[in-house]
Formats: sequence, structure tokens, C-alpha cells
Amino acid sequence: MASSFTHRLQFRILVPITLLVIAVIAIATYTLARNAQTQVDEEIQRESHQQIGEIVRTLDITKTLIDEQVHGSMKLLTERGQQLGAATLGAPVSLGDKTVPELLFGKTAMVNQFDLVDGVTKLFGGTATLFVRSGDDFVRVSTNVKKPDGARAVGTLLDPKGKVIGDIRNGKAFYGVVQILGNPFITGYEPMRDASGNIVGIWYVGYKAQIDAIKTEVSKLQLLHGGILEVTDKTGKTIFATSNTPSQIDPQDWISMSEQVPGWGFTVTTRYPKSTIASHTWSRILPILLGGAFMVLAILGVTAYLLRRLVIRPLSEAVHVAQRVAEGDLSVRVVAASKDETGQLLTAMG
Repeated sequence: MASSFTHRLQFRILVPITLLVIAVIAIATYTLARNAQTQVDEEIQRESHQQIGEIVRTLDITKTLIDEQVHGSMKLLTERGQQLGAATLGAPVSLGDKTVPELLFGKTAMVNQFDLVDGVTKLFGGTATLFVRSGDDFVRVSTNVKKPDGARAVGTLLDPKGKVIGDIRNGKAFYGVVQILGNPFITGYEPMRDASGNIVGIWYVGYKAQIDAIKTEVSKLQLLHGGILEVTDKTGKTIFATSNTPSQIDPQDWISMSEQVPGWGFTVTTRYPKSTIASHTWSRILPILLGGAFMVLAILGVTAYLLRRLVIRPLSEAVHVAQRVAEGDLSVRVVAASKDETGQLLTAMG
């Protein structure tokens, strides 16, 4: 019976204590686990902002420096052209597979003549072009922009759906980054007018964006947790990216952060694989969980030992004495092992 009493007493005391300890440790473990998750998120955000910011600043500096050259080249091109005379449209001439109006500066024909554009780029570098208006289109008639085969891009059209042509048709100049034959150029376009103010063509100067060094540096980047960085144009085409960027990306599998690059039409995006982040986060949380479980077991073990030694065993002896006395045995003697409340109880019973 004493044994049964001991078990019931242990159960009644230990169960509430166990639940309380588990609750406290669980709350502490959950808090630490959330902190670990927050730390990983903050690491990703901090690195993402840093890397994106560096790319944006580098591209912005590159554009600012080249913009000065663009304006200088444009001034020289227009001044030299106007020195030849006012721009006018002449009789139709053949240009490759097209027929376009002759572009005249005074009496000087410009179609397939390259002294003016080459003279400007010889001094300032970059590229220069004269466009003639042909119906609703603008055709390159004098240029040193090269096609992939190395030939001058005469006879090619200004993109009829691009952002430049809208400004030109409205009589406005355009300065900015555009794609020319698949390459980004920092450019200037100004409407070319005849003596009556009608738009008869376009003056163009531009410099191919020298971003090879940026491409090389980005390709070498190693972001945390298997992250990638890519720079895309407005169509979503990748301009350059880290070397570990996969050819196919499912946005649902990645945590992404993006920022627009002013003036370039580029978007810089960092992506971090959710699976790798989850694995890394779990590697931080697991020791916390194991530590919490160990603490629960350790606290319960110590608590059970102390309860048994200081409370349950003395009370069990007191029950045993009470039972002997109830049976009429008044010779029983009790020696108290302590002077606390349970010891005083046993002494009084003895």
C-alpha cells in the first residue's frame, strides 16, 4: 500500500512540474528558433541590398561618365552637319534593298557617305549615325554602327516600337540606354529639321556600354546559401549573371529581391533557393531543439531525484508509521533524516 501511495504521490507532483517545465522550455526553444530564422532572413536581405546597391551604383557611374561624352559628340556632329548646309530631302535613291529619300546638307549628299560620322568618332570615339525619314520610318543612311558581320548597318531601321521613335515623332530629343542590334548603348538622338522646322531625319551618337568588367566581377560572385544575381533588360533577357545561375528558374522555388537601375532599363535581381535556406535554417534550429530536449530531461531528472529524496521518501515513511500505529503497533520508532517539515512530521510521529 505504501508503494502504491508513493507512485500516486510521484505522479501527482511530477506531472504538473513536467508540464510546466516542458511549456517553459518549449516557449524558450520556439523563441530561439524564430530568432535563428530571423537571422537568416536578415543575412539574406543585408547581402541582397549590398550586392544590388553596388551594381546599381557602378552602372550609374558608368552612365554618368559616358553621358558627358554623348553630349560632346552630339554637339560636334550637329555643328559639322549644319556647317554643310540646311538638311533637306532629295530625290529617292537606292540603299540596299530599300529606296529612301536622299539626305542633303546643303548640296552635300549623305547617303552612303561616311566622312561626317567617321570624323566625329575619330575625335570622340563611340558611334554616330544619320537617319533619314522615309514615310513613318527612320533609316540609317550614314553610320559607323556595325552589324554582327562587321559591315556598316546602313539601310537598317530605327526600332519602330522602341522608346526613341515616340520622342522623335513628338519633336523631342532622347538621351538614354537603348539596345542597338542586340547590344546596350548609351545614346543621344535629336530630331533633324529642315529650314521649315519639319523633321527630316535624326542625329545620333552613342557609345557601347562597356560593362564587360562588371560582367566578369558579377560572374565571380558567391552569394550566401547558394544565391544568384542576375541583371535583365526590359524584355527579361539576361544581360549578365553569376556563374551559378541556372538556365531555367521557377520563381516559386526562390526568394527574390529586385531593384530597377535608373536610366538603363535594367533590373538587378537576387534570388535565394528556398530549399537551401530551409536546410541552413534547420541546421541552426536543430541544436536549439536538442538543447531544449536535453534541458527538459535534465531538469526532470534532478527534480524527480530531489522530490523522491526530500519529500516522497519521508512521506512514504510517515504513511508506513501511521499504518503500523493504526494496526496497534505502538513500538514503531522513526528516525528523521532531516529537520525540515517532513523531518519534523516524522519526529512528532515517533
